[in-house]
Amino acid sequence: RKKEENPEPASPDSQSVTQVEDNNDLKTEGDQTNSDVNDAVGNFPALSGGRLAVTNTKKTICGCSIDSAQLGSKVLILNFDGTTPCGSPSRTRGGSIRIELVKGNRWADAGARLKITHQNYKITRLRDQKSWTFNGDKFISNVAGTNWLGFLAGTDSLLYRERSSNMTVTFNTGATTSYNIARLTSWKIARK
Repeated sequence: RKKEENPEPASPDSQSVTQVEDNNDLKTEGDQTNSDVNDAVGNFPALSGGRLAVTNTKKTICGCSIDSAQLGSKVLILNFDGTTPCGSPSRTRGGSIRIELVKGNRWADAGARLKITHQNYKITRLRDQKSWTFNGDKFISNVAGTNWLGFLAGTDSLLYRERSSNMTVTFNTGATTSYNIARLTSWKIARK
């Protein structure tokens, strides 16, 4: 009688695991970019439709200077220094992100749309030196408009539609991918 051997359970394909990790990393960094864009736009009430006077403080973006010289044309440019460690996990960011209000009078308006252009925007995670360099455009639309007082009070949420097709992402390995985004995101301040 021959002894039956139990085959080892199938393990996930390492390429599949890497692809899932890469997608999660890209989503996380994209969300951080969206947060930085909102903070930057919020610093300019004429563009945002908010009231800076309510808090009387501007939000700073780690390792970034904001060029508002083109604000009259509804354009801000975020310039990242590439050396300042930011966030958790700690990372540096270099390159620039150009923000342009392409639809609506202010970002708080229902249907307003921002064009976000990544120009050699490189994020390097310091613990493992993994990096991603983004080049290309994405668009974020403010679906329902923003009630800033309700949002700050935690009673209202922000609803954004994010779209991109064929944004180029280059990994530290030299591999590149065409990154496509189509999603709806809701943000709300949690109050205790």
